[in-house]
Amino acid sequence: NFHTPVSKNVGLGLSVVNDEIGNGTNQDTYIDAAFSYTVKTSEEGKLSFGLKAGGHLFNVDFTKLRNYGAETNLPNIDNKFSPNFGAGIYYHTDQFYAGLSVPNFLQTEHFDSS
Repeated sequence: NFHTPVSKNVGLGLSVVNDEIGNGTNQDTYIDAAFSYTVKTSEEGKLSFGLKAGGHLFNVDFTKLRNYGAETNLPNIDNKFSPNFGAGIYYHTDQFYAGLSVPNFLQTEHFDSS
């Protein structure tokens, strides 16, 4: 993760998460870019808006499963990409804060009817 202010009101961020389970059977990679803009609302208050765009890359190699004698005829999933978007709003002072966010507007479905 890398997040930093780039000016008085603007912030940018990048997040990359790679997760591998089961000796390489299941591999998930999440990549997100974030943008924020902050507006001063009073002497003490600030209102920040945030946007996130990114995606999820998914791989499953069923041939790497240990089946203990059972045959697996499941098709592998290679580089299935699912995009996603998020947004949020955050108000804060020195003594109060409140926020609301929707981190994922789209539903990710790894396994479809095919």
